[in-house]
Amino acid sequence: MTLPAVRLVAPAPFSRTSGGYCYDREILAGLRRLGVHAEPLAVEGPFPGPDSRAARSLDRALEGLADGTLVVLDGLAAGAAPTVVSAHAPRLCLIALVHHPLHLEAPDHLEEPDEGHPPGGREALRTLEAAGLVRVRGVIVPSEASAGSVRELGIPAERIRIVAPGVRLPSSPVGPVGDRHAGEGSDEEVRLLAVGALIPRKGLHVLLEVLAELDAPPWSLDVVGSTEADPIYAARLRERAEQPDLASRIRIRGELPEAALEELRSQAHLAVHPALHEGWGIVLAEAMVRGLPVVTTTAGAIPDVVPPGAGARVPPGDPVALRAALVRFIVDREARRRAGEVARNHARNLPDWSTQARAFRTALEELRADVAAPSASPNQRGTPDGIPGKFEPAWLRLREPVDHRSRSTGLEDLLMERARREGWDTAVDLGGGTGSNVRHLSRRLQGAGIPIPRWTVVDHDPRLLAALPPQVGAVRGSLAEQGLQVAAGSALVTASALLDLVTGEWIEALADSLETTTRAVLLTLSWDGSARWREADPPADPRPGPDGDRHPPLRSDPRMEALMAAVHRHQEGDKGMGPALGPRAPRVAEEVFRRRGWEVHRAHAPWQLDAADLALALELVRGWLEAAAEVDPGTSEAARSLLEDRLHLLARGQLVLEVGHLDLLALPPRGALIDPGRVT
Repeated sequence: MTLPAVRLVAPAPFSRTSGGYCYDREILAGLRRLGVHAEPLAVEGPFPGPDSRAARSLDRALEGLADGTLVVLDGLAAGAAPTVVSAHAPRLCLIALVHHPLHLEAPDHLEEPDEGHPPGGREALRTLEAAGLVRVRGVIVPSEASAGSVRELGIPAERIRIVAPGVRLPSSPVGPVGDRHAGEGSDEEVRLLAVGALIPRKGLHVLLEVLAELDAPPWSLDVVGSTEADPIYAARLRERAEQPDLASRIRIRGELPEAALEELRSQAHLAVHPALHEGWGIVLAEAMVRGLPVVTTTAGAIPDVVPPGAGARVPPGDPVALRAALVRFIVDREARRRAGEVARNHARNLPDWSTQARAFRTALEELRADVAAPSASPNQRGTPDGIPGKFEPAWLRLREPVDHRSRSTGLEDLLMERARREGWDTAVDLGGGTGSNVRHLSRRLQGAGIPIPRWTVVDHDPRLLAALPPQVGAVRGSLAEQGLQVAAGSALVTASALLDLVTGEWIEALADSLETTTRAVLLTLSWDGSARWREADPPADPRPGPDGDRHPPLRSDPRMEALMAAVHRHQEGDKGMGPALGPRAPRVAEEVFRRRGWEVHRAHAPWQLDAADLALALELVRGWLEAAAEVDPGTSEAARSLLEDRLHLLARGQLVLEVGHLDLLALPPRGALIDPGRVT
C-alpha cells in the first residue's frame, strides 16, 4: 500500500528539547527517507491543559487540509480539544500519537494545588483526552506502558499500535565514562546531567531536595530542557536552585542546541532522570548509548528502556531511595564504569530511527486501512427502523446520575402520596432503555415504604433491554404499537427524556389508550429547548446578583443562538414517527391531557452541568454540533470555537451549563387527592 502525504500536528516549535519532539522530528525525517511526503504542522497554545487558544489554532490548521488527508495528531495538540477532533474526524484520517496520556501531566503529588493546572485538572484532562481519542482512527504509542494507559481511556487494543523510539549513535566516538576522572578522593566534581522539560512529571523538585542534603564528594548538576511548558513550575525550580545550599552547584540552562547538549553529555559522569511517569524515556537511551550510567525511577516504561545493571532504578517520588542511589554512584567511580558499560552495550542494541520509521509507516498503513469507523458520538443516532431515538449505552450511563438528581422532587412527592393511598401493582416505562427511570422510581418508592409495582420496560433496542434485571419485564417493540398496548393496562405510566422525540399524534394516542386502570402518568426530563451558560458560584460568595439571580447567564452570543435554532430544527425532524415535537413537546402533552380532564402538574428539572459532569457536557455539545451540521453546517462551524472555549471554562470550574427540562405529572379526572397548588 502506498502511503499518502502525512502531516504531523504538534504545538510549536518543533525544535523543543524533549523526548516527544525528538520522536516527532526523527519519525518525520525517517518517513521522508522512505519516500513519504511527511511534513510538520505547528499549532499555537500552551500545553498541557485545556486551552481555548490551542483549540482554535488546531481547528484552523485542520480546516486548511484537504478531505482524506492522513493526519498524525501529537497528543499534546489533540488531547484537550475533543470537539475539534470530532468535527474533523469524518473527513480526515486522524491518527493520534500519544507519547503518554496528557492527563498525567496534571500532578496530584505536589503540595500546591495550582501548579499551572486547573482545579481538578487531572480528571478534567482525562475526560477531555478520552473524548478526543475515541474519535480518531487509531492511536500510536511508544511503549506498552503508554498502550495500557490509552486502553484505560476506553480505546480498544485493536486500534492501538506500539512503535518504540529509535536511538542515535553519537556523531563522534565517546570514551568510557570511567575515563572521566571524578570521585574516590578526587577533588574533581562529579557532573550530573538531567535532560527534559521542566514540568512536574519529570520529578526535578524531588531531585533538588535530595541534592540539597549531599555534600561530599563535590558534585554539580546541569539541567537542560524547556522552561515554557509549565512556567510556574520552572520558576519555582529556578528559585529553589538559587538558594544558598544549591546555588553554586546547579545550573538550569533551559533549552540548548544539539551541539551544546552533546558537549554536556561528553563531560557528564552520571545521567539523572527522577521521572514520576514516563512514556518511554528517549533521554535515557541517548545517555546510555554514550556510556553514561543512569539514576532513574521505575515509572511508566523506564524499566523497558533501562536494564538492570545500567545504573539504579528507584520508586518514583521516593527521596530516600533516590538519595541512596545518588550517593552510591557519585562516590563509587568503579560502579559508574561498570554501569556505563552495561548501559552502552544495551543501548547500542536498540533499534535505530530508520528501523522505527519503517515500523511507524506500517502502523499508519494498518490503521488507515482499518475500515471500521471511529466510535461515533454515544448519544442519539439516526433511526432507519421507524422507531424514535436509538441511544448508546455509554450515553445513557453518562446521563443517568444527572437525570436522577435533576428531576422534580415536588412532582415525585405527589406521585408517592398517590401511590401510598392507592397501592399500584403495575407500571410501565416507555422507551426505558437500560432501566434508569425504573431504578430511580423504585428507590423512591422503597424509601417511602411503598410496595414496588411489577415493572415492564418497552424499548426497541435489544442491547438496552438485555441490561434490565430479571424482575423487570422487557418488551421489545415500537412505542406506537407495543408501547400503547402495555400502557393501556398499567396503573403507572412513565417515560423519561422521550417526549421531544415523538409526535403530537402519538401523545394523543397515548392519552386515548389509557383505561380506567391508569392512576398516574409521569413524563420527565423533556428538553424545553433552552440552554444557557452561567458563571459558577464563587465558593465563598453565595450572594445573589443585582436582580436577585444567583446565577446570571453569560451575555447572549449570536453564534450560540444560531446553533440552538439549528438544533431545534433538527430535533423537530422525523425520528421515525413523523415530524417530532422537539422542545414543544412538554407544552403539547400538557394541553393534550388537560383537554381530557386530567389534572396536570408541571415543574422545571434543569440539568446543572459543572466540572464534575464534563464528560456528559462534552457529549451533549458534540451532539449539538453534529445535529446543527446536518441542517446548517455553517452555524455548526461558527459555534465550534465558542463552545470549545466554554467547555474549557467548565472544565476549570468557572462555568456551569444549564439545560432546561420539564417534568409533567398527569392524574386522571377522578378528583385530585393532593392540593394542586403545591407544584406549578
